[in-house]
Amino acid sequence: MQKKKLISLSILLVVVLALAWFSAYLLSGRGKSNLALDDFLVADTAAVDKIILTQSSGYSMELVRDGQNFVTSTGDCIQEEMIDNILHTFTKVAVRSFVPENSVENLRNNIRVNYRKVQIFQNGKWVKTWWIGTSTPDHYGTYALLELPGSGVSEIPVILEMRGLKGSIESRFTADPRSWVCTSVFNYAIADIQRISVKHSENGQDDFTINRVGEGRKFKITDYKNQAVNYDTLKLVRYLDLFKKAHFESMNFSLNPEQVDSIKQLKPWISLNLELTKGDKVRLDAYRIKAPEGDTDLTGEPIEWDGNRLWALINRDKLVKIQYFVFDPFFVDISFFGVRMPNMP
Repeated sequence: MQKKKLISLSILLVVVLALAWFSAYLLSGRGKSNLALDDFLVADTAAVDKIILTQSSGYSMELVRDGQNFVTSTGDCIQEEMIDNILHTFTKVAVRSFVPENSVENLRNNIRVNYRKVQIFQNGKWVKTWWIGTSTPDHYGTYALLELPGSGVSEIPVILEMRGLKGSIESRFTADPRSWVCTSVFNYAIADIQRISVKHSENGQDDFTINRVGEGRKFKITDYKNQAVNYDTLKLVRYLDLFKKAHFESMNFSLNPEQVDSIKQLKPWISLNLELTKGDKVRLDAYRIKAPEGDTDLTGEPIEWDGNRLWALINRDKLVKIQYFVFDPFFVDISFFGVRMPNMP
């Protein structure tokens, strides 16, 4: 019995010594690798007031806090869900493990060549930088290095994971400005609207203009001849309500500058001009996209145009893709309003 107790105590002692050696190995102070496992965390995201994102591909993006929200360094709005994802990652990230010693140099070199750099500032001071590499072979982790004030960049890469997420995190830190552009096209209440005009290139008789003529919901609708028409008030209100919220799908990621210039030279399929009571204006020109060669409808007839998406120029400057599902209700013709000509019964 005494012999069994001695064996159990010996095994326990070996386990304790092994754990102590392993901890000492991880935190042995080799170069600058003695990181605590929570050094990547940014617990107080309310104090984060600037984030600078840089990619090895050459993209760069600076995000600054403006009250409760973040904007670009030039004050432009950004996609709120993207910054929310980053701040959430700051609080949920965890170090799964250090990488094996025989992989250290190779992984460090890979991060030097292919990285996403995340510089984090709190209360006006730089506090740390994440150097994000590629995902692990199982795609459940992400290789990374950490840079801290006074310590430099850690020498031994770690594998980061995010609690509650099965997957890598590098895609959350894109520095491509096109991905951050605020997708809102319209976000105006009826009280903000002064004038709307819609022009159809294929049939000018479908054109119409809506003009404010008084306070509240007093508007006048005129046809393509600029003649006032009678209309269904409820249908007009329904149409004006559309302008409370409309977003484009994505920025242009496929056309080069020459192709963009070619689109600008085309006559828009539909043009919508919005003027606000404060004087601001929004112009949206929509252009149909050719369907892929060989596409057919349900009857087997060839399809000429893409039935899901359009190109759109916003204020003759920004080229984006929009969905028919979202914008088709804006592109109605004058008959939508239940128009009755003045002399009709």
